[in-house]
Amino acid sequence: MDGQNWTVLINPSIREDANTKTSDFLDVGCANNIAYFSAQRALYATVWKQHTGEYGRDFSARCGQNTQIEVVTKTEWIASALDALKNGGASSVKVEALARALGVTKGSFYWHFSDRQDLLAQTLEHWADLQAQYLDGRKAMEFETPHDRLRDLLDFISSKDASLDVSIRHWAHQEPWVREKVEQIDRIRLGFFEDIFLKIGFDEEEAQLRARLVFFYQVAERNVFTEDKPELRKRLEKRHFYLLIRR
Repeated sequence: MDGQNWTVLINPSIREDANTKTSDFLDVGCANNIAYFSAQRALYATVWKQHTGEYGRDFSARCGQNTQIEVVTKTEWIASALDALKNGGASSVKVEALARALGVTKGSFYWHFSDRQDLLAQTLEHWADLQAQYLDGRKAMEFETPHDRLRDLLDFISSKDASLDVSIRHWAHQEPWVREKVEQIDRIRLGFFEDIFLKIGFDEEEAQLRARLVFFYQVAERNVFTEDKPELRKRLEKRHFYLLIRR
């Protein structure tokens, strides 16, 4: 890409004659383009990859400051996709809408993802990783008794906004590849719950039954009984604990 085309792409409002070079543009346009870069959060991905290093060094040296173009990270794209998924389901995860929400052009998207399907796949994988990391963290925590571990688990479930899980489960009913990932996480969750009841002293079948009760509680409680007041929820949570450990 020659200097003229590169300059026009950086700031489409600038039009130069065929003899203008990027270095000339940098000498005369620092102030204007610092402001321009501050207003823009990303450039087209291919241009960024090919030119940012050289251009950025030249720009910084000539303008006398450490100037960088801010780019939305992959994590930010995925977080925005999860938010859209939570509020509107998988069909609402659209590149154009996410770009508007993030205040960037679609070019930033293609730096991180090949297409929308790639974004959906990485978003689901990110969600699954978060679930696995949470369970690993809980397993590593020390409690005096398995009863205390169960209380901690119920406290977490009661305080968690499960609407994202509900959206992902709805998505899983539509897409087999999503269902496979959700079932994988469900097996990990159920195994963690079952282990708590085994340590409390229940036999395998009783532990499995109680693990499923906790699982169903986790999936539906916060989304079915949305009008419950915190005081009522706390009282029911305590009763739930004693029902689970009753023999």
